[in-house]
Amino acid sequence: MNALSEAAASTMSGITTAITTATADLGAEGLKIITAAVGIGVIFWGGKLLWTKFKSMAK
Repeated sequence: MNALSEAAASTMSGITTAITTATADLGAEGLKIITAAVGIGVIFWGGKLLWTKFKSMAK
């Protein structure tokens, strides 16, 4: 019965390691996506601001 509990502990350790690694990778990828989304938002906000300024000058 001792070998069975050692195998279960080894399996749980492997699962814990896999989850921890996946979480770290997901955090790094998520940060890239959030940064890109904020950058695109700033570009569109700036474009809208310039459009309204030029549009008001044309009147």
